[in-house]
Amino acid sequence: MVLNYVDEYVKRHTPSKFTDLTVKRAEKMLFEACAAKEAKLEARAKLF
Repeated sequence: MVLNYVDEYVKRHTPSKFTDLTVKRAEKMLFEACAAKEAKLEARAKLF
């Protein structure tokens, strides 16, 4: 799974993680990772 995002400094990040899972479980894991990263980035944005 690969997660693409841009931080508050407009720097692109593409962390990846190998999963030996079914597509359905990997998609769920990706959705959860996206939600967690969005929450973290929103919390950091409120600090500025």
